[in-house]
Parts: sequence; structure tokens; C-alpha cells
Amino acid sequence: MSIERCAYCGKERPSEEMKSAKIIFRDRHPGGKAFVNSKVNRYCADGPCAGNDQMAHEG
Repeated sequence: MSIERCAYCGKERPSEEMKSAKIIFRDRHPGGKAFVNSKVNRYCADGPCAGNDQMAHEG
């Protein structure tokens, strides 16, 4: 059993209690041009952490 940390709330939990979620956000190239980027993080499976992190990235 491995322990993972939630990307949003920081709680350490067993990997069976975590889920993966894709977060979509605006980013910028080094030259300054904007583009849509995404990343996959691990979040608490029984909480609103993934949704809250997505809303935080929307600004």
C-alpha cells in the first residue's frame, strides 16, 4: 500500500482512496502567446478536491 498526497488539499491517503483527474487551464508560451494546457493530478476520491482545483485554475 502506497501513500499519496492530494494535489489540492494536501492530505496523505492510501492510493486506493485517490482518483486521477484532468485539469484544463490557460497557460502562456515563453514568447507570451496564450494556449490551453492540461495536466493530470491525483485527488481525494470522496471529496470535492478535483472540482475545487479546476475552479481555482479558472481564475
